[in-house]
Amino acid sequence: MTYEAHPVKGAFVLVSGPEPVKAALTDAQGHFDLHGKMPGRYSIRVQKEELPDPGSKMVSLSSGSRIDPMDFEIQKGGVISGRVMDRQKQPIEGLHVEAMSKAVSRNGVVLSTKSEALTNDRGEYRMSRLAMASTWLRCGRDLRKSRSGAGARTKELRRPIPC
Repeated sequence: MTYEAHPVKGAFVLVSGPEPVKAALTDAQGHFDLHGKMPGRYSIRVQKEELPDPGSKMVSLSSGSRIDPMDFEIQKGGVISGRVMDRQKQPIEGLHVEAMSKAVSRNGVVLSTKSEALTNDRGEYRMSRLAMASTWLRCGRDLRKSRSGAGARTKELRRPIPC
């Protein structure tokens, strides 16, 4: 796993598939090893809290085979910040703001939350380490309670601002 051409140490490597596979951590060179025996399709995802999400990769494992080494290259992230005000131009404190991007699921294309923030007393929010992609913002009183986002507003941003 690399970020800006440098190895990433200590990233979690998570696997889901037909067999439970123990998670791994990347070493000082950004390498990782996973051990599984059951043939099938596996999804491999790496995560490091302070870095943008590089997504996941699907691999097929047949009986007795080894998977070639793979690299998750993390692209430089972006920052979205702003201010939320009411109709009287007063700041709104404590509002949840989510940055979302399109993701494919079993139900088709959905918006998936990539980052979230809470507005401060000046109505300001900031989200960093966002992948460079079309991004939608949604805000509402408590988006965590209602994933449907009832009463929330959503706005598309074409490009996050690079760090």
